[in-house]
Amino acid sequence: MQPDPHSSFVDIFHPRTSYEAGIIRETLKQEGINVYINNENFANTGMVIGTGMDTMKVMVPRTDADKARDLIEQLGFVK
Repeated sequence: MQPDPHSSFVDIFHPRTSYEAGIIRETLKQEGINVYINNENFANTGMVIGTGMDTMKVMVPRTDADKARDLIEQLGFVK
């Protein structure tokens, strides 16, 4: 489910792979954080390299950003 584009979601992390994105998404969801991965489907195609659409972005509500960043760091991923 994609959030309302006018909501206060912020970009907190750029996963390098779909696997990494999935681990992060499920961890944040388990902690009650609403999360979506922007550009996940485009990044998997490899057909839009260089357009900016090839970069996945972990998006969370601004109010949960610090907690989400801490959880991602605990998983061992660094920005």
